[in-house]
Amino acid sequence: MIHPVIVRGSPLIYNIETVLTHCRKGTLVAASIVGEVLFLFSSPLLRAAEPAFEVASVKPSLPYTDERSRSGQLAPTVKVDKAFVTIRNLPLSGIITHAWRLRLRQLSCPDWMSKENFDIAAKMPENANVDAVPQMLQNLLAERFHLRTHEVSEMTPVYALIVADSGLKFKPKPATDDPSSSGKLVPMTMEGFATFISLLADRSVVDGTGLTGQYLVPQFDILNAFVQRSLTRNAARPEEFAIPAAGLDDSVDVLSELRQYGLRSKPAKVPLRRLIVDYADKVPTEN
Repeated sequence: MIHPVIVRGSPLIYNIETVLTHCRKGTLVAASIVGEVLFLFSSPLLRAAEPAFEVASVKPSLPYTDERSRSGQLAPTVKVDKAFVTIRNLPLSGIITHAWRLRLRQLSCPDWMSKENFDIAAKMPENANVDAVPQMLQNLLAERFHLRTHEVSEMTPVYALIVADSGLKFKPKPATDDPSSSGKLVPMTMEGFATFISLLADRSVVDGTGLTGQYLVPQFDILNAFVQRSLTRNAARPEEFAIPAAGLDDSVDVLSELRQYGLRSKPAKVPLRRLIVDYADKVPTEN
């Protein structure tokens, strides 16, 4: 049975990684990604001074049972809008990556943080901007889990995205047209596109094209092709995750398929952020 994860109003980059990485064993999850999903690629993070939710509940997720799995109760879910933030059945490591706007590969944390799932239900302050949600989550995690972290910069192997000899096939976004409303093409910078492809590769992808401005990208077609290939590959292995962690077997396929869009990749090393967890309680304080 396919259990949908309905994700409205939260950044697409995190929603995809939630689906690809945090699926429970034996549960097939397909994503329905709708709403305002592109602010990661187009908007700066606006941080108020110590922003906080009006009220928030943090508690362990329901324990795993076959019945709950079949009913979809255990599907990882992230929903963000101007009134509420709802996170359900997500490991603490996943919540941290949402809060710090990182990929999982950029997080160093104890193993238990990837195994213990939590639910968060939080009410947004009146007139709050959804761009402040990551900072609100950081403050909430510090309050309830006494989370302490520090960041380092590391030289990291990556793939650099460059334009192939055939030339880029993406068309520049017109100044007046808005094809994103059709759901077919998404206006993205090449930096944003590289970040998106990072989710489907075995290492981070950085923009090496030197191109500026926004281009019209068939983002959902690329994602759907990856997911369908993963589902087909895993059809004979029901005991494993139906949708695997991002990258792995499909990394080379994803990068080679970019040639049809006039892009190719080459290995490189660049400094990237890494968040290191110094301490966190295993049980959050009472709501």
